[in-house]
Amino acid sequence: MSYEEILSEIYTDKEKAILLFQKYDLESVIKKAIDLVKSKTAIDSQKPVRIGGLPTIMLHGVNSRLKDVSDEKEKREVELLVSDIAFFLLNQLLQKANGNRAELLIEVKESLKDACVTYNYNYEQLMLLFNLDKYAKIVSTVETKPSTQEVSHIPIHYEWLGKNYQLDELSKDLKSGNIIRSVKEFKSLFGVKPQAVQFNGAKIDYVIVLFDLLKEHKLISIKGNRGHLHPLKIHGVDFDNKVLIKNSPKSINYAIKKNPLKWGKIAGICSHWIDGFKPQRSDFELTLTKANSISTAR
Repeated sequence: MSYEEILSEIYTDKEKAILLFQKYDLESVIKKAIDLVKSKTAIDSQKPVRIGGLPTIMLHGVNSRLKDVSDEKEKREVELLVSDIAFFLLNQLLQKANGNRAELLIEVKESLKDACVTYNYNYEQLMLLFNLDKYAKIVSTVETKPSTQEVSHIPIHYEWLGKNYQLDELSKDLKSGNIIRSVKEFKSLFGVKPQAVQFNGAKIDYVIVLFDLLKEHKLISIKGNRGHLHPLKIHGVDFDNKVLIKNSPKSINYAIKKNPLKWGKIAGICSHWIDGFKPQRSDFELTLTKANSISTAR
């Protein structure tokens, strides 16, 4: 993906991000990091992908340009934008990694520590900037090995039971409605390697009601867990990469339904997003329908 394609994937307001990066001469830093990721992921090798250099490149490039910025609000905004890109790029590398991902995260942390010593940076602040705790959460979800042979080894995620293009449409509607930050992150919820997904914390009610309706319409099934809202609690974060659902999702759902007017308004909007969606019938159901048609014809 190109520089602008990645920005479109990550940010709702791509043009604002571009202007800020141009203002602080950050485009060259980000493009250099993107080129590094491309070079790493293009290699068809069984050897583990080494990713320690990426944080150092972005770290020194960003800090050297922002250290003298007096507008703290705008400085923080740029840091958050860069943080999103760093997370996206690191995740691209982790997805291609052949080695142990937990070990790769240790490598990143060690690289950051070395950079902090060299350039006299604050290590704790950098840990926040690169969202490494968020990565640790993903790795622990995907790579945790169970002590039994039960199906508990399956990562907690959803299976999409509608047509693929319908999931594409829903993802784009959620992004344009500022419900999610990234289409790609959201769609990862429906695969065996779910990422942490950024949702708009101010619109959590819409997310809860939407997944309630998806379950009701049999458009999703849950893998690795029984609760249909649990994957949201496990993988969801807000736009500041903080915990999205602090309490039980069921309690939030119950509170919404206690207010019929509120629930009806939200459900109306969510229903519009999935209007006309139907679960695909299984091969068995199609065979049965065909057999019934033949029988009726006779």
